[in-house]
Amino acid sequence: MGSRGVGALLFGVPGVGKSHFLRLLAGSIPNVRFHFVTSPDMFQTNAGASEQKILDIFHEASRASWAVVVLEDVDAIAANSETALDKSVLATLLAVLRTLPRHVAVLATTNRKDVLDPALTTNGRLDLCLAMAPPTLLERHAILTVICRHLDVQSDMLELMAQRTSGFVGADLLSLVREAAMASVDSGAPGRLAVHHIEAGLRVVRPSVLQGQKTATSLLVPMFGVADALQTLDVAVVGPLRDSSAYRRMGIPPPRGVLLTGPSGSGKSHALAYVAATVGAHATVVPVMCTDLVTKVVGGTEQALSALFATARLAAPCVLLFDQIESLAPVRGFDTSSEQTFDRVLSMLLLEMDGVGSSSSAAAMRKMTHEAFLRQHVVLVATTTHASQLDPAILRPGRFDLEIGLTFPDADARAEVITHLLAQTPVAIQDRFATAEAFTQWLVAASDGASVGQLNAVFQEAALACLRSDIHATKVALSYLEEALQQEVGKARAVETLEIDASGASDEDE
Repeated sequence: MGSRGVGALLFGVPGVGKSHFLRLLAGSIPNVRFHFVTSPDMFQTNAGASEQKILDIFHEASRASWAVVVLEDVDAIAANSETALDKSVLATLLAVLRTLPRHVAVLATTNRKDVLDPALTTNGRLDLCLAMAPPTLLERHAILTVICRHLDVQSDMLELMAQRTSGFVGADLLSLVREAAMASVDSGAPGRLAVHHIEAGLRVVRPSVLQGQKTATSLLVPMFGVADALQTLDVAVVGPLRDSSAYRRMGIPPPRGVLLTGPSGSGKSHALAYVAATVGAHATVVPVMCTDLVTKVVGGTEQALSALFATARLAAPCVLLFDQIESLAPVRGFDTSSEQTFDRVLSMLLLEMDGVGSSSSAAAMRKMTHEAFLRQHVVLVATTTHASQLDPAILRPGRFDLEIGLTFPDADARAEVITHLLAQTPVAIQDRFATAEAFTQWLVAASDGASVGQLNAVFQEAALACLRSDIHATKVALSYLEEALQQEVGKARAVETLEIDASGASDEDE
């Protein structure tokens, strides 16, 4: 081992198998005594007792010919803390690690490497840092085969589960199989897993790597007037996840960033929901409201961004959905804060965007398997009201390779929306119109410039007004619909005027 003992840090998300791996290691090495210590074991009630406990553990280990001390969840006692007690315990641990005898090694585990005191992994202490990544597709298939060995599961079901669980670790897969098995019991076929049992499990179990992240937005209503945009998104984002052979054959990476632009109400956020619903079967989806990342603490936003992209890389293949990215990437030079917060946030965002996706050469891409491609594939899909409000650096190729513009629905799209709404909300159209088609044509002409959301609001407000007048009403009177339409169309034009003014002001500033 050399003149002194060695130390290593094993880190990874909860459930990836750090403790299980070390116990397997302990059972495979003869004549070496392993001392497993959990961090709660070191906390004592009396002053100085915790420090003495650390000394006793390492003294006991040094009495063996060869020994390994395993410190599980070392972040509990070695975090970068300001309290006197934590500092005292950490100082004792650092001193012991610095003077390890040559026949004693230390292996520590953590799922929060970012909170550790930097001194722990420097100056001859835990010099070696080893990351345990979530299992690959083939590894997930092997793990599921072992977990399901006593269940009635067909090979195609195992393959389906492996494909649908990107970013899952061993503990997540065990939870998924447990939930699916419980669903099979409820359906009267205990232990015989079918697709709907797996789907039930996937609705409950999420990857550990996404702890603390929001779930993807559900697609609750149909989408109208954006078929071309959705087709482009499908080709650019979903296509490479299904089959990357065309990109690998040409030796070029697929788009790493897609920007959705358009006025408020044009369906950008709804398009993100479509991406989440479509991509969910092929990759991990992480939705992000960019305004939630901005904090008052200096450096907090940059830290949140760094952690977010680190999570995405661990959960690859992963699709990041950034709503309102202009709050993170405004044009530089207009930050009036003394700390230049937004300029620093933009710099961090650009750095992280440059680090996602494949950095392989064309030759390496051609030799890459689809599994290897997926292991490093991270794509960012973002929305903004005006691309002119974004810093030009973020729009260059290699960051946002594709820009998709959305507009308000045209006459044909509005006709589809109105037909859909009529099927849900009874309207007394016979009071003035001979047919539903005639009513639809009238409302299409009267709602020029309205968004899908505003058309929904027209029908909802009209129905509420009708019920306020007569709680026993069975159909919405046209007078209420006309009143609601005038209000919403007026709002639409006011908002459109404000956004045009804002865009013009931004262009003049540039």
